[in-house]
Amino acid sequence: MTTLHDAARAVVTRSRAGDQVAIAHIARVREGAKAGNPVLKETEKAIAAFIKKHPISDTSARWGAEVSVNTNPKAREALWKARASKPEVFAIIVAKTAPFVRTWDLLVSMLHGPRIKPGTPLYHTASLKGSRIGNCVRKACQLQHIACNSNVPISTYCRVTGWELGE
Repeated sequence: MTTLHDAARAVVTRSRAGDQVAIAHIARVREGAKAGNPVLKETEKAIAAFIKKHPISDTSARWGAEVSVNTNPKAREALWKARASKPEVFAIIVAKTAPFVRTWDLLVSMLHGPRIKPGTPLYHTASLKGSRIGNCVRKACQLQHIACNSNVPISTYCRVTGWELGE
């Protein structure tokens, strides 16, 4: 059996990694503590103590592999502003800012940027295996395709999301 401290560490670590079940668990603990449940009050204190002792930092990863990435706000802002650019200009800005932003920021800017289709500079990077930019381009292409075609089911991108949405 784990101690309360170990359980608090586990749930906070999982929630910081994006685990929705852990996030919901923390929310339920807070609600129960406010309602007066003595066990949940102690659990809430343990979670708060762990968070205070181990605050989240700029280098904490959302996707595990990015622990060393410290997002540069100027690079992220340049990438976001470039979304309205021509595909050729956008591709150059993506290449220049990619080392300084998280994968999620890169993917979201590509998703909301110029349409990635055959003939555009970013489309050619999708064939690069093991490339962070190529991986983001492949995902952004899939999501743009789903966004532009209402008859394409979301489960073509992610089976779990499709299932959660009742497809």
